[in-house]
Amino acid sequence: MIDGKLTGTIKWFCSGSNELCNAAIKEMNDLVMENDDFLNIKNELTDNAEDAHLVFSENTIRGKNGTMVAGYWSGSEKRLLLSKPMLNDNNFSRYIKHEFGHSLGLDHMDNDTKNFMSYYGLRDGGQPNNVSFKLTQYQKDSLMNAYSPKRRWW
Repeated sequence: MIDGKLTGTIKWFCSGSNELCNAAIKEMNDLVMENDDFLNIKNELTDNAEDAHLVFSENTIRGKNGTMVAGYWSGSEKRLLLSKPMLNDNNFSRYIKHEFGHSLGLDHMDNDTKNFMSYYGLRDGGQPNNVSFKLTQYQKDSLMNAYSPKRRWW
């Protein structure tokens, strides 16, 4: 935290399609820009897996409609799984921003919040346009606590 903002660079290693990884980086940076009152994070790709904080992996597992995005954020493994068909999914942006929220340390929100960290409208196959990508005060407070000098998420 610097000047009340979560600040830093997150290096991602791409072990899959560059097209998919670059699209995901763009979506994550868009979320940062939408929350620039609190987030000052730069997401960038690195060619060296050992320098990476997080890893993009191309996923061969397919969910409903043949698409899948998933994240593993525990212990030493921090990995975002992406499937190529996701690029054509109307919810691609939301899925990526949701998983990026987890990578920062955010939990799920109640569906009635219509927050990007909820499942609002997704489980019933809907694609709501009124989902908020702004961090709530609760989310900001949670991140401030997670990144305080006494506790570190990573």
